[in-house]
Parts: sequence; C-alpha cells; structure tokens
Amino acid sequence: VAWVNAFTGDAAGDVRLTRIDLATGHHRRYASDHLGVLLDRTHLVTTTTNDPETVRIHTLVDSPDDTHRARSVPLHALRGALTVCAVSANGDVLLVGMRKGIDDSCWLVDARTGRADRLSDQVTAFGGFGMFHRGVPCWLSISPSGALAIRRHLPGSDPAANAGPSAAVSTQEGVPWDNVVDLMCTPTAGGTVLIESLVLAPAERECEDLLVVMLHGGPRARWSRKYDQTLQLFVGAGFRVVAPNTRGSSSDDRAFEQALEGQWGAVDQDDLAAVLAHLRDERPQARILLVGVSYGAYQAFQATLADPTVLAGVVLAAGFPSPERLFTEGSSGTQRSLSNQKAIPSTWARGSSPRLAAGLPVWVVHGQADPLIPAGLGEEMAGHLRGAGADVEVTIVPGAGHQVLDADESLHDRLLRFAQRIAAGYPRGTKGTVMR
Repeated sequence: VAWVNAFTGDAAGDVRLTRIDLATGHHRRYASDHLGVLLDRTHLVTTTTNDPETVRIHTLVDSPDDTHRARSVPLHALRGALTVCAVSANGDVLLVGMRKGIDDSCWLVDARTGRADRLSDQVTAFGGFGMFHRGVPCWLSISPSGALAIRRHLPGSDPAANAGPSAAVSTQEGVPWDNVVDLMCTPTAGGTVLIESLVLAPAERECEDLLVVMLHGGPRARWSRKYDQTLQLFVGAGFRVVAPNTRGSSSDDRAFEQALEGQWGAVDQDDLAAVLAHLRDERPQARILLVGVSYGAYQAFQATLADPTVLAGVVLAAGFPSPERLFTEGSSGTQRSLSNQKAIPSTWARGSSPRLAAGLPVWVVHGQADPLIPAGLGEEMAGHLRGAGADVEVTIVPGAGHQVLDADESLHDRLLRFAQRIAAGYPRGTKGTVMR
C-alpha cells in the first residue's frame, strides 16, 4: 500500500478528502465539497455535493501533488444510488454499482460517451465489489439462493445477458428468492411518501395464522434481493414475511435517506404504523410478530410501547431503548456514528400506556460481548416493557457479538419456536424469564 485516502479535519473543523503518501507523509487536500475513494494506485474518483451524478476520474501520474489528469463523467443515464467500484487502466471505462428500491445492479459505463450497459440481471444482486483484472471487468454477484460468485464480462459478449464464465466462491443454503411474491407499497405522510416492503411467502404450506414483520438495522440499511438468513429462516418454516424500508433506510432518494436526521424514532414510526395498519386491513385474522434487529429493535420497541394492541408478539435482538442511552453507554465508534447521523435529539415511547401491553409476549435477545450496543441496554428495554405489563423473556448469549441471532444454531430454533407459539395463540399472562 503506497497511498491512502482519508477525511481529515483542521483546527477550524474543515473536513476534507485527503490523499496521503505513506512513505513520505506528503498529502494533498481536495476541495471541501469533494467526496471520493482511491480505487487503485493510479485512480481516484470524486463527486461533489452539488452534483452527485457527475464523477471526476483523477488519473494520478507521478505523485500526490497536482500532477494528474482529470475528466468528468456524467452518470445521469443511471437513476439510482451509485457507487463507482473500479476504473480501467486507461480511465476509459467505469464499473458502477447501482441500488434502486429492492434491486441491485452492476453497470459498465464508457467514460468517453456516457453509455451504460447492465451486467447483472434483476434476480442476481450486485455484491458491492468490482475490479478490472487484466482489462476484464469482474464483479461479485449473489444468486437467488445466496450463492456468491465472481463473474467476469468478456469483450464482445452481451452485458445484458451476463455472458462470460463465473466461478462460485462460496454458497449458502436457503429458500430461493423466487419466493419474493410482491413488493407492497404503503402510502404514508398524507400520501406523499410510498414505503416499499419486500414480501416473501413460502412456495407451499403457508401458515395463515401469522405474519412476520422484520425490521432491519442501520437505520441506513435496506432490504433488497440479497440473501438474508433470518428472512429465509422464517419463510422456510412456512411463514409469510414483510420487510419494510421505512424512511431513513438507505435509498437512491436523498431526502428519504436523510429523513431521520435529528429525529430517530419519529417519521419511521409513522411509516411502520402505516405498514402495520395496511397488513391488518389485508389480513385481519392473522397475528403479527414484529422482529427487529439493532436499530430495528429500537424501532420495534417504540412501536410496542406506542400501540401494542396490533401485535401478537415481539422479538428485540441487539437493541437499545433510546439514542440518548446508546450515546451514553455505547462504544466510541457508536457515538461517532450517532453524531454523524444526527440521531440526537429524539423522541421515544410516544403515546405509551402500561395497561395496553399487558401480557404481550416479548423475547429480548442480546450478545453478552456486543461491541456496538452493550447488553445492559437490551435489559433496559426489557425493564421498560415489563413496566408496561408485557410478558418478557430475556436471553443474554455468552460471548456473542452484535449479530446475535446468528451466534448459534440453537437461537434459530428458539426463534422459530417463539414464532410458532405466537401463531398458535400464545397465551398472554405467563411468567417471563431471564436466561443467560
């Protein structure tokens, strides 16, 4: 490694993209509105905040001083959130990843003409990694069943047909993403915003008594066609799963993605309430199990205290009761993330009523060694819910980190048993336990 890119700040708080020569310490700071990444030892790609759809390719000739060539490449033909993954040796071709809604795709862009050719199809998610190897573009793809493969596009082949051999590098067993049966759109914010939810259903023997609503972490993450073990776990057990991307999720719409700045737990709660109401109208006889992981657990925690009457059960994995408590108790990295995302101030437990949650079955599960969110915050959530009358079971998993549901196969079994009890009409009022 000869060069690195970093964001550096001076005493005045001016943070800029900076390219640093590791051998000499010489550095070059770019304009304050430039965001970028060093793709290889000769190419730097930057965008500006006032024109994010145009990238500048800097071909660095000799050193990190101003001796470099730069060309602007408009990407207006691609409508989505874009990431430049690689640049060819001569700077004429870009490998670009794009996300839009639940779909990921990979594109070759001619820097001279702006022409864009799609490499990945609708059902194969782009894995977020690409490179040029001996002039041949290569990228990581994720198949409908979760198999990972390195694919390459050979000159003269049809990009849209995904031509060219591929070599599988690892596989995961899972229910095929053919089970994506719908993309549910729910209006919110007075009908001005549409919330997209991924809907998955088992191919056969679907349980009609339970809907699983799954909330992702982040909050700047999103559900897409990429393989997800927990979603497939529920689908494989016969349950229909609804996975909403509420405001604040990663999106090609900047206003949508930044909607939670300064108000974690506000508009996303309105979105979730709209999704739950939509599901109640569509399937009034089905019980709803709300499952949240990390930020999703915080979101589910708030929803439970706001109106537990629409829920039959709740799972809170690696969660926290409020951004303020997370900022106080979390790691320095977590604190920086909260500051960057402007998570504070926030509101929580809006409209909570202790009598409403009486007997609601809740499972709180947390990794004892979670480096991001201390296990004590999960127990705090449990305490609040017990105070609201919920029937709470707490599991602190020894040695487990933040991805606690994947820490042990036995936790998958317990998660499904909990769902099956909710589907069967889990009786309220049983005594909760604490398990370590």
